[in-house]
Amino acid sequence: MSKFRECETCGAQLDPDEVCDCRPADQEEAGQILELTQAPIIYEKLVSVEQNMTAIRQHVFGLPLNEDSLKEVKGLRAQIRKQFDELEEQRKAVKKAVMEPYEEAEKTYKAFVSTPFNTTDGFLKAWIDGYQDNIKIQCENRLKEYFAELCQSFNIDFLRYEDCGIRVDMTMARQKEPRKAMDQIYQFVDRVHTDVETIMLYDPDQAAEVFTAYRNHRFNLGEALAFVEKQKQANQQAQQKISAMKQTAAIEAEAVKRVEAIAPPVVMADESKNEAVICCTFKAIGTRTQIRKMKEFAIKEGIRFE
Repeated sequence: MSKFRECETCGAQLDPDEVCDCRPADQEEAGQILELTQAPIIYEKLVSVEQNMTAIRQHVFGLPLNEDSLKEVKGLRAQIRKQFDELEEQRKAVKKAVMEPYEEAEKTYKAFVSTPFNTTDGFLKAWIDGYQDNIKIQCENRLKEYFAELCQSFNIDFLRYEDCGIRVDMTMARQKEPRKAMDQIYQFVDRVHTDVETIMLYDPDQAAEVFTAYRNHRFNLGEALAFVEKQKQANQQAQQKISAMKQTAAIEAEAVKRVEAIAPPVVMADESKNEAVICCTFKAIGTRTQIRKMKEFAIKEGIRFE
């Protein structure tokens, strides 16, 4: 009497060769393409090995601690290590015998299943991607035409379609008229047109500066104005710093002129002749740094102060 089997999908009771109605016949057949016709059988007598190892440990545990016991334990250890090496060789031989048929079967599986499946999947994916990409390109071309018409109507020639930030996906591409994307494009172009009209209200030089910043800041007028104002403040601070440095340099130069005006002329005498020592009185006007440098110079040259 044949035994019923249970459908793995719906749990229905089926005859051994019956295909359940919940699964197409081709799926049932596909599940039977790869199967193990005979499982590997390994004869093993491992329980006795474990029992023997336990008996050896118990025996050694009861031995007295003397030279005879040491000799016996060393012999037992050498014996079990030899036995273990033999068992390892047997295990490797069994593994090789089991794995060789599987490795051969895996090569066949790759040749007739993995490679054809992957090749076909890649082919189908390329077909799907090509079809969908073509639809998205057609949609994007329509949006580009609409964008060009808007720019022409608003008299704008410096925008690019990419500036709109539109990303066409399949949901958008399948629509007869991508109204949402078109509205986004219109709002963007209209806003830029309004911003340009606002920029043109400035004087020509400032308008040019703001417009340049406007393009560099992705057509965000608020960010552009903030950038221009920040640059203006930085330029003012730089001008103030330069002006202060020039003023300080002028004061120092004037002090040097005064010192040079009241100081006697320096006569370069021949080193071979003795120079007469003279005494002169003058008033020096300058910064602390300048007076200190003048004093250091006098000390270096051997000029005495009284």
